[in-house]
Amino acid sequence: MKKINSITFGLTMILVLLLSACGLLDAEGPTIIGSNEVSVGQTFTLIAITPATGDQEIDAEGWTWDNVEYPASGQIFQASEDEWVVISMINLTAPETPGTYIATYTITLVDGEDTWTGDANFEVEVVEVDEPDDQAPETTENCPAAPAIATDYMRSIGVRPGSQEWRTVVTSVAHETGVNGDLWAGESCDPDYRQRVIDFVDNLLAQ
Repeated sequence: MKKINSITFGLTMILVLLLSACGLLDAEGPTIIGSNEVSVGQTFTLIAITPATGDQEIDAEGWTWDNVEYPASGQIFQASEDEWVVISMINLTAPETPGTYIATYTITLVDGEDTWTGDANFEVEVVEVDEPDDQAPETTENCPAAPAIATDYMRSIGVRPGSQEWRTVVTSVAHETGVNGDLWAGESCDPDYRQRVIDFVDNLLAQ
């Protein structure tokens, strides 16, 4: 079992235990957690938590958002002595048109010849931010975070989406986007941020 050093994943595991203790996790399929309301153009994170067993492996998984399919990079973790879960995180960007949108997560688990598939939908309301009448709209720079840069870069160099290399890189990059990570999303507008992500990916692929 891979040890989790990421603060983000550590907090997620605590959340898993709390939700499980309160009976708020779906025992039959994935549960998606995140913000139900975001602003147009805003980048936000969704987390899918799926019950599993120690004998199961991930066969396939993916996200769909705004009619676009995205690869997923979930991992199976032991949440307690007799409880296992798949945790899959994704960073998404809200469309520029306000409205109600649905994010869907689908996963297939296998245990020998036994196959199980589950999915979950998550409704997100995209709203427009009202600017004060006496204040000109502020211009904000929308800078992509490390996961988006990493996946774009891997496509450009021919890494196959969903392959073991792809999953390993996406997971490792996600671990580093927290406040204490080497690729903190809060620094995504720094001039050298993109190159730092590319160097990080190159280093992983070279291992």
